[in-house]
Amino acid sequence: MVEYNGSLPTFVLNPYSWTKVASVIFVDSPVGTGFLYSRTLQRWLLSHTRFIANPLYIASDSYSGVVVPIIVQKISEGTDKHIFLNTSIASLDYKSHLVTMLQGYLLGNPATDKKFDVNSRVPFAHCMAIIPDELHESAKRSCNGEYVGVDSSNIQCANDLQAISNGTIRWWIRCNTDLPYKRDVKSTVSYHFYLNRKGYRALIYSGDHDMIIPYIGTQLWIKSLNLSIVDEWRQQLIHKGILKPPHICYCKGKSAIAIQP
Repeated sequence: MVEYNGSLPTFVLNPYSWTKVASVIFVDSPVGTGFLYSRTLQRWLLSHTRFIANPLYIASDSYSGVVVPIIVQKISEGTDKHIFLNTSIASLDYKSHLVTMLQGYLLGNPATDKKFDVNSRVPFAHCMAIIPDELHESAKRSCNGEYVGVDSSNIQCANDLQAISNGTIRWWIRCNTDLPYKRDVKSTVSYHFYLNRKGYRALIYSGDHDMIIPYIGTQLWIKSLNLSIVDEWRQQLIHKGILKPPHICYCKGKSAIAIQP
């Protein structure tokens, strides 16, 4: 959006839009928030067969970081990957073609595992100067670096966490939490490990101001995969066509990581 001048807002085209290089299909998964790739995406392909030869990447962000790796693995396990695309339209096996089309997945600030996502919020808050050094050091010492499922008998840790949370807003009324779904997936790290070993490409990217899923936690679970580093970290922030240095945060790690077999 252009700079506000008192009139109605004027929008401009995003020169970096993904739609310039890709056809984007938005799928509600799960419904109301389905784990319905076999019905929705395949039906779409049935009506748009010219896209069957295109490479397919599944992309999402935030809490869908739990859903997408599972969907990608389910698609990858659908059938033999080496199926040809020269069969007649009437006999096309669309589930098989999804496997053939599938190249990888993209996730932004993805929820993955509480051990990494939630535990990283305290060091991230300190990194962003939201809590002072003294409180951070006390919490790190008293909680032993574990801020989830704290032992109720650890009074000092509980007090430090209470001090950290003082002044925060507990609930934002935005999401519909009444949908009949259970959060039965505690971690998707194993799915990332599986997909990487199968040779699928993955891009995991993070903003540097997301405290719900801090980039620090994302880095930690990626490092837990024990992948080889083939290219060192470098700045990749573009603003109006000019490369600018990113937000400076004196913590171990950086704000965006791509993993690829």
